[in-house]
Parts: sequence; C-alpha cells; structure tokens
Amino acid sequence: MAASSLVLAVAACRAAPLPADTKEALEVVRSRHELPALAVAVLDHGKVIDRAAVGVRKHGDKTPVTIDDRFHIGSNTKAMTATVAGMLVDEGRIQWDTTIADVFPELKEKMEPRYRAVTLEQLLMHRGGFPREPPTEAWSRAWQQRGTPREQRLEFIAAVLAAPPQVAPGTQFLYSNQGYAVAGAMLEKRTDTPWESLMEARLFRPLGMKTAGFGVPGALGRVDEPWGHSLRGREPQPQQIDNPPAIGPAGTVHCALDDYARFVFLHLDTEAAGGLLKPQTLRRLHTPLEGEQYALGWGIAPRDWAGGRALTHTGSDTMWFFVAWLARNGASPSSSPPTSPAAARKPPATRWRRRCSRSTEGSSAQGVVQGSRTVEPVVRRSCRSRCAWAASFKAYVCRTSTFTAPRATTSKSAAADASRSSRVAV
Repeated sequence: MAASSLVLAVAACRAAPLPADTKEALEVVRSRHELPALAVAVLDHGKVIDRAAVGVRKHGDKTPVTIDDRFHIGSNTKAMTATVAGMLVDEGRIQWDTTIADVFPELKEKMEPRYRAVTLEQLLMHRGGFPREPPTEAWSRAWQQRGTPREQRLEFIAAVLAAPPQVAPGTQFLYSNQGYAVAGAMLEKRTDTPWESLMEARLFRPLGMKTAGFGVPGALGRVDEPWGHSLRGREPQPQQIDNPPAIGPAGTVHCALDDYARFVFLHLDTEAAGGLLKPQTLRRLHTPLEGEQYALGWGIAPRDWAGGRALTHTGSDTMWFFVAWLARNGASPSSSPPTSPAAARKPPATRWRRRCSRSTEGSSAQGVVQGSRTVEPVVRRSCRSRCAWAASFKAYVCRTSTFTAPRATTSKSAAADASRSSRVAV
C-alpha cells in the first residue's frame, strides 16, 4: 500500500519523438504500486515537451490530480537555499568562508566552541558536524511555532549550536537539516530579511514561479491541491501536515511541476545561470570536494545516460517523497573547472550512493537508490536520449514496490499515528 506520490521527470536533451502512451505508462506504475497520484514532465532546451499526471489528490476522494497541482518538494528546497546563498555571495553580502561566529557574535559564548569556525559553504555541503537529528527539546519547541518564522529559526538554531556536534566539523559529510537551518538563519541575519521573503524575492519572482510557497499545499480541509499521506497498517492516511518553519531552509517548499522546471532550467544554464548567478558560482554549487559526492544542495551521481555526472537529490517530510535528476546533453553539469579555493574537485570514481538520514523515523537510503532506478527508465522512454532529469514526489510506497525497500516505507510513527512532532524533512 502506498501513500501520496508524484513523479516529475525533466530532461535537457535533444528533441525526439515523444511516446504516445506517457499517461498510460504512468497509470500502470501508479496502479501497480497503489499510489494515489503520479505525474511526469520532460524538458528539452528550455521547454516542457511532455507531461502527464494520473491519480487523485486525496486517497478516498475522487478529485483527480492535475499537472498544474502543487506538490511538496521536501529537501529539494536545499538546492534553492544554496542558490540564494550564491546570489548573496555574488553581491558581497556574505562569503562562502563566512563563519557562524562571524554572523552571530551574540551567540558565541553559548555556542559549542567547535561550531564557531564552521563556514557557510561547509553548512551547505553537510560538513558542519551537525547531528542528523535535532535536539529533542528544541524540536518540541519548534512545533509550538511561537513568533515569526525567523524568530522560530533563531530560537531553534541557538539550541542546536549549544549542543555538541556529532562529528568534528569539516572532517566528513553528515547529512543534517539542522545545518541548513543555520545556513538559512545566516542569510536572514546578513540581509535582515526572513528566509521565506528571500526565496520569494530572489528566486520565485525572478523565475516566474507563481505557484511556489511554503508548507502544506492548498487550503486546510479542502481538496484544492494534493494531500500528503502516511500509512496506517495497509491503508494510506491523507494528511495536511508539514514540518515547522524552523527548518524551512532544509525542506518546506511546494510548487507545481512547471515552476520547479523553471528552477531546473537555471541550473542547466551553466553559461548564464538565467542571469541570476555568476557562471562560476553556479559551477561551484554543482562541484563537490574531491572524493565526495555532495556539492551545495545537490548530490553527484555518475550515470551513462548523463554522459558523465548527473545532479540529484531526494526529499520527504514523511508525507511526500521527491527525487530529482538533471544533466546537460552528453556532459556533466559540473564539467567546467571550478574557481573555488575549497579544493581541487574531481568527479567521484565510484558509483554514487546516497548517504543521508532519510528521517528520524528510520527510512533507509537503500530505498532512495531503488527509487531512482525505477524513475530513470520512465525518463529515458520519454526523452529517448542519454541525458535526463527526473524527480518523483511520493510519501510511502507499496510494500512490494521497486521504488523503495519495504522497510523504508513504513516507519513506526507513520504506521501508528500522525503525530506532528515526529515529522522531519530529509
């Protein structure tokens, strides 16, 4: 049994005849895995050349999902936060090597000393040493949502920074939503602007992303947009819940497929970056440290169809799931030599495997990898090219699904209840 699902596939490739059965193919997958909804879009050189959506917005309701509906993208928000950070670096408002202590001197005395020298770039690369799980008391207070989103984030990160790191900062990759919350708060402090307003002014409006927003898509209690779902036994439970704004920079954005495609186009435009970023800044966002497989908001995955490396990411607030793939035609998106002084960055020689905590509820990385393998053939059939980008929105998938490992789909919390305080974005 599955929870809410949507697939988005976008390709930057040479135009080719499109399959006439895209919708039929999606329906086969959706019905086989008992997904409430599934959708796909394919891009070619700045245009959406194929798209389809199947299923319903809410399990138990007959309202059909549409290709223009808004879906929660989870941790694919991270690439957006990193993109806005790049814009501010280009303007000199902040630097990649700006430290947490530089931005928050008022927190320095209460801050765990090892966090003081952590840089903005390290946070966006998940190398700040922050733990996978938030401090229990801080997470509980975050759910109370007292004050403005910016005030909530400041209170949350103050608690996070007072706790010890899980690993020594700067020494290794450790996926952490807490690190992105701190990075978002740093951008807020340097601009004196809430993260949500920064996203709207710097990214959504310039790109024409009119459907982009934060938190649960649609009006509470109405079926005007798709709902997220959890599992209770074998039955999907429709729910309208999202994580608190405290970790917004890590994963609370929602938008329609066409609008997400606009963001993808920016990252495929390595020469001009849509006029919003310097080309060298865009390359830096796509380039991991030598031997690593995570850049700034993007994972790096070698793929034959990409002609080298693809950019990828997954996301879920435990109510939805999202996985993205993108690559330029026959070449790695990060093939240009970086100008970053961080390190001489080289493509990884080994097969990419996602190394992150799926959620506090124990979802496995194995499921993410299996999910991408299922999506990629669908993209290739639609694009008929060796380069493609794909993303899927879903929460939990069926027990026998090839999208994800059986144990990765049914967390104790989601199966037992819909307690809001257990939600996380990954």
